[in-house]
Amino acid sequence: MTTTTDFGPLTSIFSAPTGCATEQWVARQASSTWLRWGAGCNGKRVGYDSNCFPPGWSAGNSTTVLNKAFNPGYACPSGYTTHANATGTAATKQYGEYIGSIGTDSLAILCCPTHYDWNGEYCSGNQYQIATRSYLTVENSKCTTTSAPAYNGVNGLNGTMGGAYLQGTPIFLIQKVGATYDLPTSTAGSSSNAASGGLSTGAKIAIGICVPVGVLLIAAIAFIWWHRRKKAQKAQPAALSAQTPGPYAEPLNGKPELDAGGAVKPYVKQELDASHEIHPGKPAVPAELPAVQTPQTPVAEMATSVNKSPDTPQAELPGDGVMGDAVPSRIKAEATDPSGGEE
Repeated sequence: MTTTTDFGPLTSIFSAPTGCATEQWVARQASSTWLRWGAGCNGKRVGYDSNCFPPGWSAGNSTTVLNKAFNPGYACPSGYTTHANATGTAATKQYGEYIGSIGTDSLAILCCPTHYDWNGEYCSGNQYQIATRSYLTVENSKCTTTSAPAYNGVNGLNGTMGGAYLQGTPIFLIQKVGATYDLPTSTAGSSSNAASGGLSTGAKIAIGICVPVGVLLIAAIAFIWWHRRKKAQKAQPAALSAQTPGPYAEPLNGKPELDAGGAVKPYVKQELDASHEIHPGKPAVPAELPAVQTPQTPVAEMATSVNKSPDTPQAELPGDGVMGDAVPSRIKAEATDPSGGEE
């Protein structure tokens, strides 16, 4: 039989499937109520589901491994917390079932599932209220899975028991005393066997994020400044040309007015010509329109009756006039002085 030293390295944070954290019943009798973290069927017996543990892990009761631990182990798996650590022979005394022999320059670190305690043999807990869970049993030399009803630990299964016990298998890590290990940014797959004494993972991540962000921020500020400056330079000549007066322009004083060139001129009431007045300032006698006919010219009338006297001359409409006809004279209107004298 070949005895191996350890499980090998664990250089990333292992994440188990979600169902592993839901404990399953492995014993459900009045005298024994046990649930196990990461339980599973191993052939003909109830054991552990290897998918719930990091690659290279084997059950804690294996005697073929000197140190049932990951060496080097950078960090506890996801869902586990660190409980204790020890070096050299002290580690062997405290964790003898898991740590066979390590030197004084090595540190053994114990990891248990969250909310579990270390009882000296395994990680343990206690629970009083449990909903319906799977129940792993062995029947006819075969491991089977059934469904168990909800559990009320106040009265126990038969009215005399307390809460159910929870069992979890510990994960051990071995590290060099004082060493700092760099975890990859991703929890999947990649590994490194070399220890690093340089910057921590958090510091490297911070530098990797801050430097590009800072460069982008400076570039953005410079672009905004350049864009605004260019825009201001374009706007300045236009503003100056708008303020420079033309050859006939007057300086602007106060609020500018709209161009009134196309506006309608205001209406000015016209007055009658007063040049014909004899005495300016004195009211004149209204002028009469010129007479169309002279006193010698009889007024033409339309015939009003067929019974007129034969001596009545026939009225004629005025014509264009022929040579020899009398030309009506025009009599100028006389202006009478309001005082009674003639002019």
